[in-house]
Amino acid sequence: MFCLFVCLYFTWLFRKLWWLDEGGGGTPAKLGQAQMDGSNPKILLRDLQSPSSLTYNRQKLYFTVKTDPAQVDVYDLNLSEQRTFLNEEENVWRPSSLRVFGDRLLFVDPRFEAVVAVGLKNRERTVLAKNEASLGALAVIEDRDSGK
Repeated sequence: MFCLFVCLYFTWLFRKLWWLDEGGGGTPAKLGQAQMDGSNPKILLRDLQSPSSLTYNRQKLYFTVKTDPAQVDVYDLNLSEQRTFLNEEENVWRPSSLRVFGDRLLFVDPRFEAVVAVGLKNRERTVLAKNEASLGALAVIEDRDSGK
């Protein structure tokens, strides 16, 4: 069996890892989950259309699919339910490099050459940086007070 892994996300808190793969060799693209040591693998969703980015926040997995138009979907781990979170109506073209920071979903949108933040609850859109050609990846570093 051949699968092309697209994205991997893990959390030490719950000792879980999740992945997106494009499938291949007759295997459909999917969203999967396993323990940190690789045990107890489980397929959460099958037949995804060109998945490309994945992030986690509070029992929800946010991921992109390159449908036409592209969209950001959310999978609720508690409800085992998938729904569309953002799509073309919210001025999303090709979101990539998803990250959650506080109560906002951050992503790179190369068509608009922008780094965008969208509220997880109200979906309010804020452009954090624009006219940034050749955007490829986004890293979010949270500076935590060490208490010293």
